[in-house]
Amino acid sequence: RLEVAKAAEETQPRPAMEIYRQYAEGLIAQRSRPYYREACKLLKRVRALHERLGDLDVWTSYVAKLRDTNRKLRALKEEMAAAGL
Repeated sequence: RLEVAKAAEETQPRPAMEIYRQYAEGLIAQRSRPYYREACKLLKRVRALHERLGDLDVWTSYVAKLRDTNRKLRALKEEMAAAGL
């Protein structure tokens, strides 16, 4: 799935973002710091695609919701901060 998303980034960025988001959320559900780190890498790609499309407000809303949903996961918050998310 990630290979499909990477290939779609240039021509179909919105479906690529959705694949990345779903994959990242699945990693977060694994509840482990290494998975959080990998999820953050994917989320950085999502942010970059949102920037490219000029819809950072959608990104801001998404990442705020993600933080709120997972507010008890200290390690995730630390990894997101380290990744600049």
